[in-house]
Amino acid sequence: MANQSELDRKYFIDHKRYNCPFCNSRSVVYSVEGREEFDWSDNRKVWIYRITCGGCGKTSLHLSDYKFSDHKYSYGVYHSHFQNKPEDQDGNDRDDYDSNNLDDFFFYHQPTSFFTINALIPKLIRDLVSEADGCGKMNFLVGASGSLRKAIYELLKNQGADGNQYEEKIKWLKDKFPNVYPEYFDALANIQDMTSENLHEKEGSWEPWQRNDFYYLLETVKAVLEEIYVKPEERKLMLGRITSLKSKATLTQRPKK
Repeated sequence: MANQSELDRKYFIDHKRYNCPFCNSRSVVYSVEGREEFDWSDNRKVWIYRITCGGCGKTSLHLSDYKFSDHKYSYGVYHSHFQNKPEDQDGNDRDDYDSNNLDDFFFYHQPTSFFTINALIPKLIRDLVSEADGCGKMNFLVGASGSLRKAIYELLKNQGADGNQYEEKIKWLKDKFPNVYPEYFDALANIQDMTSENLHEKEGSWEPWQRNDFYYLLETVKAVLEEIYVKPEERKLMLGRITSLKSKATLTQRPKK
């Protein structure tokens, strides 16, 4: 079973619930208000789905290479558009379809998944990661790779990382945050084409990362940002809440002898 943090990174949790990119409601009921199709190219057809949040009532757009059934009633019972197997470009059913992995059947969402990037993370870094995520979903890997490279560089700059070389700066960051899984920093340190010169002077020569490499690094960066900027603040808030509750509690306060 997926943990809560994994579910929070999704648009569609299943065929009934999703995370609304407008009101940020988690696991809210949604409805499929419409489906249209258009020709992306001479040999590719794409379907647009309009999704309305059951909470705020706003509608988002979601693009897919798959056609989901548009009937809502079967034997008098309501069914979501996304409950049945989708068809591919050739009209064949996807027998491996699982409504718990609906996001795998969409390649673009509007609004983009900015809502998965916590507001405690500095805005410039947050915007770059969101841009990288959006470009990745559109398969624009040049833009996705460049935005993520910039996000990593801005993270090092924001933290005041010391060192002349990229690897030295990542090591400095690793030493600064010993409670963060070292594997995260090791992954970033091993990006072969990440140097200060690449980030400053050779932007036009950046090579796109392969899709699997990009998403591996994207999730790693998100994890690092969560550990550096979000979790410490959450712990402070929790400590403040516990301290406040403690001041009102009597069970743990023994009378002085």
